[in-house]
Amino acid sequence: MRQVLSVLTLGLSLALAVASPSKPPHHQPKASELIQFPNGTRLENFKVLPNGHLLIGSLSSTEVYTVDPHAQPPTPNTLVTLPSGSSLFGITPLNNKLYAISSGTAAPTPHRYLPGSYRINIISPLSSNPSQILVDSIPIPAPYEFVNGLTYLPNKPHIILAADSYLGEILRINTRTHKITTAWKSPVLGFGDATDGFLIGVNGVRVRDGYLYFTNSRLGTFSRVRIDEDGFPLKGGKDVEVLAILPDFEDGAHLWDDFDLDKEGNAYITAHPAELKKVYVPKGKGKEKGRQEVILGADGQGEGGLLNAPTAAELGEGGKVLYVTNMSGKVVKVEL
Repeated sequence: MRQVLSVLTLGLSLALAVASPSKPPHHQPKASELIQFPNGTRLENFKVLPNGHLLIGSLSSTEVYTVDPHAQPPTPNTLVTLPSGSSLFGITPLNNKLYAISSGTAAPTPHRYLPGSYRINIISPLSSNPSQILVDSIPIPAPYEFVNGLTYLPNKPHIILAADSYLGEILRINTRTHKITTAWKSPVLGFGDATDGFLIGVNGVRVRDGYLYFTNSRLGTFSRVRIDEDGFPLKGGKDVEVLAILPDFEDGAHLWDDFDLDKEGNAYITAHPAELKKVYVPKGKGKEKGRQEVILGADGQGEGGLLNAPTAAELGEGGKVLYVTNMSGKVVKVEL
């Protein structure tokens, strides 16, 4: 594990990541189960649509669901079934009310995925014509292996950055031309020489104010790097800031997953096995630089609890609520 930890010291600015212990929130938010999907459905990623509905993908199939969180009761509706793959992963909005969703096929080897099976599917979830929901499908060729988290470039929303969680790369995908290139490859995106636990490096990705924010599941880091308007890291990605390190990540069971950023730039990050955390992102000389708070959940509360292997978090209703998906098939609503 020393070799894994050494990856974190390759020119990184720790930004008080280690010296900032996790603390309880100032007030305990109200959390409740919004919906429980049936039949062992393992939820992965989702987005809040402009109409307030949730657009949800699953690890259990290529069905894309929508859920109206204000319905009584909320129920899952199958929007479209994507034509290839076994699972769905990252989701990001594009322009013109389009969304991109990555799909792929699991390989027999544990924690591996089948190179060449991945696609970026472009959908129009608000279309009134079911035959026009799937707009395009972009094949991701080998050797790219596990195309996971997705985010778009604000000034060029038809271009997305995608995390290859196994190869430790950030891909740049032009959804108009279908051109795919490697925007950044670095040890900070991989999982080092770990051989146990989930062998997943870079996972969730977001672009905000000239930075690419990203979690690394196996290295336990939440970091950011400055990028140019085309999505390439400045200085070749040498100036990476590690904003937070997840406690106990060395055991291979405690790991960051996906996240969302609030208006102030702070992050709400899902953490396995059963936590939702808030990380205060540096803003100059503030006292809360890099501090972590446990917003919901705790070790030992996963099985049967609200947060059982949480996978993604997304703010809704103007930042007043936070939705969280879980591998147990739950969608949880957290009132902030």
